Amino acid sequence: MKRIAGVLFAVCLIATPTAFAGGTLYATNSWGGPSSVWTLSQTTAAPTKVCDISGPGDLSFTGATFLQGKFWVSDMDTGGGYDLGWVDLATGAYTFEYNQASSDWHGLAGDHAAGLLYSIDIDMTDVLVSYAPGSGARTDIGSTGGVDGRGMCHDDNHGILYATGGFDTGTYLYSIDKTTAASTLIGTLPFDSYLVGLAYDEIDNVIWAVDGLAGGALYRIDPATAGGTYIGTTGIADLDGLTWTTDGEVIPAPGAVILGGIGVSLVGWLRRRRTL
Repeated sequence: MKRIAGVLFAVCLIATPTAFAGGTLYATNSWGGPSSVWTLSQTTAAPTKVCDISGPGDLSFTGATFLQGKFWVSDMDTGGGYDLGWVDLATGAYTFEYNQASSDWHGLAGDHAAGLLYSIDIDMTDVLVSYAPGSGARTDIGSTGGVDGRGMCHDDNHGILYATGGFDTGTYLYSIDKTTAASTLIGTLPFDSYLVGLAYDEIDNVIWAVDGLAGGALYRIDPATAGGTYIGTTGIADLDGLTWTTDGEVIPAPGAVILGGIGVSLVGWLRRRRTL
């Protein structure tokens, strides 16, 4: 009987695709409307469109991140200002959250433990700011010393905020102190761009980076050195909002559940047969 049960279990595993835990890269494009949300292959950089964003305008040098179950984007150009808000990925509908009073929140990072969004206000000469969703007010933390944060991400595993800075002579990766805004240089990224997106991968503990000036070229970056590997090009112009999430990734394959139930029922039937 144990042999039969084992065989049935093996059949269920072989006959049904298994859903493994993993992460998904999401990206957004600025300008060149409509602004859209995409998922990117982590092995080829191939894009799949999730939705077009139906907002009051297009995104302008945007940052993107997940926080509290929402997909946040910065620098929504309303024609009369620039706003922070979130996008319903099922419909593409944009919801206003906060008027930035600045056109230059180019990067955006979400700290899940603190429940905060971080950006660097370039118009205020590179001041690190935080925003608690629903608060209606931002907190100015301090000057980063010239790090403009056109790309930003947060490592929730270790509590580290990362940002990019520089262009023409090199684009650099920094860690940013969330209390003082002091920046620490890590190294030079393998591309030079002012249109940058960063995302931290909490499974592999790597940074994903996209160069929006090079057709949305995707790189896998070592957060300790800033050295990286080119993955591929998405082919999407002005792709600069990038984020990574595990949300909804562990999903039991329906076929496995059904076959498993059939297997258990069959074992029970065989047991009853042996008692007759």
